[in-house]
Amino acid sequence: MVEREHCYVCNREAKKDSESWKYIMSLLNRKESSQNRSIQVFKNDFNEFFGEIQLGAQSYVGRIGGIQESIFRTREKEQELLARIVKVQEKIKNLKDERSRLIIGDEDNMIDARQIMAQYKGALTRLQKAEDDIVKAKKRINSLSDGVRKDEFELSRMRPQNTPKEYEVHLDISSDLRDAAQRTRVRVFDDMILRLEKEANMHFQNLIKYNELAGGILKFEKNLRGTIDFNYIDDEGNEVTGASEGFQRMKVLAVLMAVISVNPYGYLYPLLADAPLSAFGQGFIKGFFDETEKVFPQSIILIKDLYDRDSENKLNKLGNELLNNNSVSTMYLNHIPKNLKQVDVYTEHKKIK
Repeated sequence: MVEREHCYVCNREAKKDSESWKYIMSLLNRKESSQNRSIQVFKNDFNEFFGEIQLGAQSYVGRIGGIQESIFRTREKEQELLARIVKVQEKIKNLKDERSRLIIGDEDNMIDARQIMAQYKGALTRLQKAEDDIVKAKKRINSLSDGVRKDEFELSRMRPQNTPKEYEVHLDISSDLRDAAQRTRVRVFDDMILRLEKEANMHFQNLIKYNELAGGILKFEKNLRGTIDFNYIDDEGNEVTGASEGFQRMKVLAVLMAVISVNPYGYLYPLLADAPLSAFGQGFIKGFFDETEKVFPQSIILIKDLYDRDSENKLNKLGNELLNNNSVSTMYLNHIPKNLKQVDVYTEHKKIK
């Protein structure tokens, strides 16, 4: 366009040195002029900044060489402390083991030891309560004694001076009779407690004789309230705790049998027993059947623990023993047949003896 002096954009002529030609030339020279244009560059001076860093770090530069040695010494100190911690922990463990052996024996008896400790804590609690009760009872006794002395003094003041001799003799005789009656009541009550305790222990030992564990002793003690405390102790007089449900129920049954046995009127009580027998176990159940016939002349017992679906007569070993026992006069079997739908289920009632 410059050489031919013509603008092909607007399709007009552009004579040399004309305004149009000059405009075309300015466009052609635009890139070159922009490249040659000087650009002012602003520079940051970091001399002061890095100078301060250099001065501040100068004190640490000399220590760089000793860092590795310092790390090594710190590691040695750490290992030494860890070794001391391990020794202290082993010492603590040995002391605990020694304490356990001194108190409760070997580790194999830890379960029994924990039970002993629990019983010991319970004994301390009961001991404290008993001591508190004793203190309260002593205060009550002293208060009642003071009241009795005051009443006797007041009674002596109210007594006439000229009382006939016969009245005084009659009063002495009445007092002696009253004291004799009280002593007789106490003696009869004590004898009854001893007899009840003897009968209960006899029944209890017979009830648990087929059990693998030895049971304790039933102890009846008269308290200050005039009632009986019922305790379960061993041969050495220590309270037996944690007994199974079977032992607990046998204790109650033994006391019930003892009450019936010591009844002087000889009333014949019947017995009706249901599902609780399932908590006894085979040994308890066998002892139960052997002992009940001695106390109860007629018994009706509903029990599922004699049933065995896979046996020929649907009874297990203990059930067959009772079947052949002459003291068992009648036996019924309630049985649900196999492979029945829910809507077809029914119960067979069969007399097998």
